[in-house]
Amino acid sequence: MVPSAVLVVRRWSGLILIGIAAAMLLWLRIPAVARDTLWAEDGRQFLAGAERYGVLNLLTPYAGYLQVVPRLIAGVVVTIPVDQWARGMTAGACIVSGAVTVLVYVCAASVVPARTPRLVLAAVTVLLPLGPRDVFGNPTNIHSVLMWGLFWVLLAGPESRRARITLSVAGLVCALSEIQSLFLVPLVLVRVRRPEGRLLMLGPALGMLAEIVATVVVPRSAAHAAPVGVPSLLLGYLINAVLTLFTSISKVGPAILSGALWVAGLLLAFVLALVVVAWRRLLPRARLATVAALILSPLIYIASVVVNPADYYDYATMSTEQLGDAWITRYGVVPGMLLLAVAIIAAAALIRGGTTTALPDRSRSARPTLRQAIAAATLVAIVLSFTVYFVPSWTRRSDGPQWAPAVHSAAASCATSSTRTIWIKETLGWHVPVPCSRILQTVHR
Repeated sequence: MVPSAVLVVRRWSGLILIGIAAAMLLWLRIPAVARDTLWAEDGRQFLAGAERYGVLNLLTPYAGYLQVVPRLIAGVVVTIPVDQWARGMTAGACIVSGAVTVLVYVCAASVVPARTPRLVLAAVTVLLPLGPRDVFGNPTNIHSVLMWGLFWVLLAGPESRRARITLSVAGLVCALSEIQSLFLVPLVLVRVRRPEGRLLMLGPALGMLAEIVATVVVPRSAAHAAPVGVPSLLLGYLINAVLTLFTSISKVGPAILSGALWVAGLLLAFVLALVVVAWRRLLPRARLATVAALILSPLIYIASVVVNPADYYDYATMSTEQLGDAWITRYGVVPGMLLLAVAIIAAAALIRGGTTTALPDRSRSARPTLRQAIAAATLVAIVLSFTVYFVPSWTRRSDGPQWAPAVHSAAASCATSSTRTIWIKETLGWHVPVPCSRILQTVHR
């Protein structure tokens, strides 16, 4: 018999390897130029805030919500040389995503007991084709990855008190970084009804409450664009959450022109049919996860566009030529993740066979059925999509401006003038204030 201590070491070693592998894979998915390019709030908001205020900046609301994890990453990054800040923020986001991959793998055990499909499910965290556009690899939008992780924390079934406390703290951290965690309140209410779920739900609930307070105290500015119509919202979901599952980011427009929207519609119908066929075989927690994901997937996309309307989301009013150059948004990332989760849960249940137990039905033939073959093919297709679109053809940071060369160029200005602070350009035309003392210290190290 293997000693329990050895089993614990093996388990933790395996989880650590999963986290490291996920973080490294994500790092490799980000183009070299993008790794050295700050995205949006990463520079002007988080790094600048960490440099000026330190830990006092941690719970500062921004645009109506809290962003604790990005501020934590920035707080660590400002301790390294200035010319490495962009790469540091990218690395920090990759490490956090690796940790969320492990979180999903552990928490999904009560939904998908089999290790192989659960590993595919966890891999969605870093391998979703759309992710690198402007979500993966930057702290500004790491909240989407944390939203995905929080979803699985709320479905977890930890057996020990220590595990419940650990996952509750993880849920707190996730909720403190994503205002859309409020969409998960119904899941909290379902789980908190049972005594074993109350301690687990405490952290996420406190985080959600803090987000409510933040958005009341520092409300988000109201949008001034015209509302996007229902047809465009539905078409946008199909384009951004479904079509991007099997199309590279730069090829979405041409794919639409070639009739791929029909394929996306068929894919959505296939996932729904897979759920119907697998329903009787789903574990109770898997049924809860499936229903929640099917509701949240379109809801999150629609809510994101409703709150942030723009002409380029009004797909239903576009001409054929305009659709060929359609705007693809990060709002499809979490909805796409949830849709893939539904397909993986259903496929895993069909492969396992049996009914609503975690054990296979021994009374059935060992020969794979047609349903099991289709389910296995579904998992293979998902892995194939991850492989084909592993390296994106383009991200919103692919064209720079790179941070390290800009810092070294700024050193000349700092050395020849009395300027105490210099503003270095980042993406979106924004600039980051950096003390000249830090820049000079970096270039002369």
